[in-house]
Amino acid sequence: MKKKLSLKYQARKRLLKNLLSSLILFEKIITTEALAKELKREAEKLTSEIKKSKNKMNEVRVARQYLYGGAQQKLIDKKESFRGVSSYRINKRRGDGASQVLVQIELKESKVQKEK
Repeated sequence: MKKKLSLKYQARKRLLKNLLSSLILFEKIITTEALAKELKREAEKLTSEIKKSKNKMNEVRVARQYLYGGAQQKLIDKKESFRGVSSYRINKRRGDGASQVLVQIELKESKVQKEK
């Protein structure tokens, strides 16, 4: 079940799109626990949709639906190297005591990296 995160539909949709784009671009981000759960769900859905798409046009359509800017091309270029999304609890935020989570994308090692 999707959480509302105390936001209206459009604001929630844009927030998750921004978080997903940042996750793809930087490969790890720190966010609150509630946002991390939703982000992980959306990221798994996105990577599975991209992997099973048959042609380039479908990949571009899916990437545009979920991501902004440079994250779209990076996702399409690295679609075979994604293994999954993992999350780890870290410390509590200082101001309000909210639990923080490190969310990162697990990538398969390429042959070039193994040779070094």
